[in-house]
Amino acid sequence: MEKPKVATEQASAPDSTAALMAEAQVVFAGGANAARLYDRDKMGTGYRISGPAIVLQVDTTLVMPPGWAGEVDAYVNLLLEWAS
Repeated sequence: MEKPKVATEQASAPDSTAALMAEAQVVFAGGANAARLYDRDKMGTGYRISGPAIVLQVDTTLVMPPGWAGEVDAYVNLLLEWAS
């Protein structure tokens, strides 16, 4: 069996507001915070966000607490890391 090839997406200068849907008050361990709500389908390669945030997509919802950041890689994965 031949190994499948996985296509990558070209990096572009992402519009920082393209995926932003709204803002909502969300309660985390430290209390209530204003969190941005993002549409995952509109987050292309190079798109960056920081917590607190909520990422909505068809099959899941990702809750990103304060202090975390994420970036979409060339394979369109949203990679999260502790930023603080």
